[in-house]
Amino acid sequence: MRRVIVGLAGLAVLVVISLVLALAHPFGNPRATTTVATDAPSTLLLEHALMPVEVRSVLRQKCGDCHSTQTRWAWYGRFAPVSWLMEKDITEAQEQMNLSQWESLPDEEIFLLRAEIGGVAKAHVMPPAQYRVAHADVTLTDEDIRVLRDWAHGDVTSKLGESEKTPEDAGPGDAGRGKQVFASRCAGCHTLEQHREGPKLAGVFGRASGTAPGFIYSFALKKAAVKWDEQSLDKWLANPDAVVQMNNMYFHVAKAEQRRDLIAYLKSSGN
Repeated sequence: MRRVIVGLAGLAVLVVISLVLALAHPFGNPRATTTVATDAPSTLLLEHALMPVEVRSVLRQKCGDCHSTQTRWAWYGRFAPVSWLMEKDITEAQEQMNLSQWESLPDEEIFLLRAEIGGVAKAHVMPPAQYRVAHADVTLTDEDIRVLRDWAHGDVTSKLGESEKTPEDAGPGDAGRGKQVFASRCAGCHTLEQHREGPKLAGVFGRASGTAPGFIYSFALKKAAVKWDEQSLDKWLANPDAVVQMNNMYFHVAKAEQRRDLIAYLKSSGN
């Protein structure tokens, strides 16, 4: 009996210590800015955002806990060190994208975030594995992924079908500006001279898809054997899935001028 009492006392001490340590926030304190949604439409996440209802629903249910200030804090999040790990993940997630601020973002940033959302959904890297273990209901379904990808590419498809000129009609791009586009939009996955998450891109112009030595491509891209020129690169950068289904590219360049500049830079990169 004495051992049981001692054990319970020790456990109680550990719980108290854990609760006290949880008052510290070594990785930031997103709890301080947490808001609670009510039945009032003005408090609902993304309620007035210009996006389809089904997209809003997916983002609320599958992304809102970490990527907004409307976090639902689980009971175990009150105990350190679990609380520290949760706060770290949420702080980093809000820095990357805070859906609570979506309606105040400039159009250019929204366009970039849409592309990123569609990309990470396609790549199955969100939500993070450790979060899915504790919250199985947030795993993106195939339908969720389709909704987000269609939304991410929607404006690109409509613009290409309406008034945008083809690369030849619009004239050559500017390689200098294209280098800047490459640094800001592509360098996370690509370099010119070395394979990274994506293949090296020096000499890509005029090359067939899936043929850069030493890189493991998707079967679909190798089989497609697309020759990369102004036309094919423009279509690929605008919407990779429209060129080759089941590819591993999960990003796109929405603006035609940026695509032309980027193509000019890739064309000048040589071998």
